This record gives sequence, C-alpha cells and structure tokens, in this order.
Amino acid sequence: MDLARKSRVGHTAVAAGSQSLSAGLTEAMSKLAENPHEKVSLVFAESPLPEVYAEKSESLDRGLALAFTLSAVRPDRTLGVLTLDVADDSPSGIFDAPASETLAGFLVDALNAPEQGAVRWNSRGTRWTLQAEQAGINAKA
Repeated sequence: MDLARKSRVGHTAVAAGSQSLSAGLTEAMSKLAENPHEKVSLVFAESPLPEVYAEKSESLDRGLALAFTLSAVRPDRTLGVLTLDVADDSPSGIFDAPASETLAGFLVDALNAPEQGAVRWNSRGTRWTLQAEQAGINAKA
C-alpha cells in the first residue's frame, strides 16, 4: 500500500510470538533513539485463530488491537511515560514475559486508572515501566 501511495514514511513489521507487543515497543524505542524529534506510531493487532487451532492455543479467542503514539520529546499532553532498562534481576511486582494479550490488558488498565501505579514487566532482557500520568483513554482490552 505504501508503494501505491508513494509514501516515504518508514515502517517495520514485527512478529515475535507471544512477545510481539514488547518486541514492537523495543523497535519503536530504537526508532525514537535514532530520530528523537520524530513521533513513532505503534499498532499492535492480534486476530483470533481459526477454530481448528483454538483448542491448542492459550491466546484470546477474540481479536485485539492497540495503538500508541510514542515520542522522545515530552508533549504538553501525555497519558504516560514509558521507560526501559536492562533487566538484571526480577524484583517482586514485575511481570515476567507476559503474553502480548495480557500485557495489552495491563497497559490499558494502567492508562485508564493511573492511581493504581506503574506497570512493570521484563521481556527478553529488558525491564519496562509504564507510569500513567492522567486517566482518559476510555479503552477496553
């Protein structure tokens, strides 16, 4: 589609199994590191499996979609702050490698209710923290 529109905007598709959302966030953060004055859109979508595979999967039986606009430069209005660090230990209160569907639910819940505190998780050697700053996305996972 980008070729038909003659779009010059780059994009990357990431497929990393149950860790696809965390992998997508990693890719988005690397794009921001390369171009800190640009915004990056992250779209995560998971389609339900056909019934023939449903019994062999732990994933949700419904589809799921989530989108973020990420920026290295803090805008006037922000819903939350996402940070990452090297995960060298796993203190309590940190989810270890949550599946994308589970993680999406945690993130939406945190953004809808920032008073509940930050969401922290480890994924493939990286420790992530999302600290919501204001409620208001009115979303459901």
